[in-house]
Amino acid sequence: MVNVLIVDDEESFLASLEVGLLEYSAEFSVFTANNGKDAVKILESKTVDLIVTDIRMPQMDGFALLAYLSKYFPLMPAIVMSAYGTPETKRKLEKLGTLKFMDKPIDFQELAEAILDGLKLGLKAVSVEGFSLAGFLQLIEMEQKTCLLEVHSEKKQKGLFYFNKGKLFDAICDKNQGDEAAVKMIAWDKVAMTFKNLQGREIKKRITTELMSLLMEGMRRKDEKYENDTTITTKRGKKMVINKDSIQSLIDQPGFICAAVYTGDSMPLLFEGSDTIDSEKFSGFAIELYKRAKAFSDGLDLGEGEFVEIQTDKSIFVHTCIVPGVAAIGVLIKKAKGNVGLLRHAIRQISTELEPDFK
Repeated sequence: MVNVLIVDDEESFLASLEVGLLEYSAEFSVFTANNGKDAVKILESKTVDLIVTDIRMPQMDGFALLAYLSKYFPLMPAIVMSAYGTPETKRKLEKLGTLKFMDKPIDFQELAEAILDGLKLGLKAVSVEGFSLAGFLQLIEMEQKTCLLEVHSEKKQKGLFYFNKGKLFDAICDKNQGDEAAVKMIAWDKVAMTFKNLQGREIKKRITTELMSLLMEGMRRKDEKYENDTTITTKRGKKMVINKDSIQSLIDQPGFICAAVYTGDSMPLLFEGSDTIDSEKFSGFAIELYKRAKAFSDGLDLGEGEFVEIQTDKSIFVHTCIVPGVAAIGVLIKKAKGNVGLLRHAIRQISTELEPDFK
C-alpha cells in the first residue's frame, strides 16, 4: 500500500479531505499533518510516496517544506494547494519541482486524480534480483543508463542511486547524501534493488568521486564491519549477532554518556560509554524500569508504549524494545546538551535496523 501525506493547518479541512478520499483507500493510505514541522516528523518515521501541502502555515510553511523535500526527498512527487495562488507563487513552485498546483477550494475528485497521476510517476517499474549491488552499479555505468535505483537492505534501510548517462550523479540514504550515502549503501548486506520511474525533476550532481573508488571504500567498510561483529549466547541459549557500529548514531548524540543493548532478562550484549557506569547494573535497572512502566500501562489499560523515559535535572534516559521480551536499547545523555527529539529518532531507527537480528 502506498502512502500520501497531506499537510494543512486547517483541521476541519484536513478532516474533510480524509473523508472525501476514503473511497480511494484501496489505492492509497492518507497521513495528515498540521504544519511543515509535523510533516517532517512523519517523513522521518514513515514511508511516504507523495505529499500534498498548503503554502501558508505556521511554524514551517509550504515553501520551507518543499525546500526540505528537495534536499532530503528530491524525487518525491509534490502537489501544492493554496487559496493565494499568484503567477509569482507558481514560478517559485516550478523551481522547487512541484508536480501540480491546485487552487482552493479543492475538488475532491480533481485532487484524487492528481494524487493517482503523481503516484503513477513514482511506481516501481522493474525489480532486480540475483546481482550484487557493486556489480549492478558497474553494469549501469558500462551501459551508460539514466535511471533511478532504489536499494533496500535486509535491515529495512532504504536508499537511492541516481545515474545520468552512466555517471553516478547522486545518492541519498537517511540524512546522508552524495559520496557518503553511496558508500554507506555499498557496504550493506543482502540488498534488493528496484528501478523507479524518474519524474522530470532536475537532479543536482553531488557525487564527487569516481564510482570505482566509491565501490572500493564501500567494500572496505563492509570487511571492517564483519571484524566488529560479536556473537553472544544469552542465558536462555539463544545466539545473537550484533555489530558495535550499529549504535554509532547514539554515541554521536550531543551530551552522550552511555548506551547499551541488552536482553529481555537484563543481560548486557553491548555497552559503550562511561567507565563509571556498570553495564550489568545499567541493563538491570533499565529492564526493571520497563517492567514497572508496562505494569502501570497494562493496569490502567493505556495501550502499548514506544519509549520509557526518565528526565532529571542532569540527565535524560530513554529505553525502547527492539523485540519485546528479547532485546532492548537504553541510552543516557546529559540534559543540558542533549535533544530528546533527536534521541528518540535515533533510537527508533536503530531499533528498526536491529530488529531482524533478534527475531
